[in-house]
Amino acid sequence: MNTLTVEFHGICTHFFRAAHPDELRREHRVVLVKATPSTEVRTVHIGSHVASMQLNGGQVPLDGVHLTLEMLDGAVPPPFVRDPSIFQLPMLTQLMDGLETLSPPSPIVFGVPAGQVACYFDFSLGTLSAFVTGTNAAFARLHAQSEHDFVLKATPLDENPLPQGLQSETRLAGDTTIVVSNTDDDPAEKVAADFLLHYKTAARMPMVPQIPQLPTLQVLPLQAPTIITTIGAGCSNSNYP
Repeated sequence: MNTLTVEFHGICTHFFRAAHPDELRREHRVVLVKATPSTEVRTVHIGSHVASMQLNGGQVPLDGVHLTLEMLDGAVPPPFVRDPSIFQLPMLTQLMDGLETLSPPSPIVFGVPAGQVACYFDFSLGTLSAFVTGTNAAFARLHAQSEHDFVLKATPLDENPLPQGLQSETRLAGDTTIVVSNTDDDPAEKVAADFLLHYKTAARMPMVPQIPQLPTLQVLPLQAPTIITTIGAGCSNSNYP
């Protein structure tokens, strides 16, 4: 039996195909906005964030790549299930409720233009759940099991080659853990305003973008991540809408 675990940490924004059936081919997409170098969101300074993936003992930079999880040789995948906890991730529309109507997603969420995105991660298999760490950072975890091997497919979003250590297809057999992250360049930083980077996936930046409060995050099950342990609440995942 093959077991696959994928964790998403930091500024990873989740999109559901049900909300965008014409744009998304898979049931779920996770978008990592490009946030290097440092930037400002509505005059708030936000430090540089680095997107990367830990796979097979190595760390791969993610700077314009489309990743897709599938089954090897077209085998039937395990069903895709969203655990109720995934809907407890901070939801951008709810955070803006009563203040401002959040605009539809930006075209960058669907690939136009791709230069503002570090990574798309698409899948339609396994069970997706959400948790909160001891440092109050909300993250998502995908868990899947199958008698057949999984495969991770990678395609560059522009004309650049794939980063070193990443093949166009990587066979995943046995017990495999992948950690996808988009976190502050300085691991000691725990800045609540980092969360504002999620709003870069909106077609129009809100005038007063909001960040989640701790009671919102603490409704999630407490769970230790496999690798990422130092980030704070500002580097939580989010749902759009």
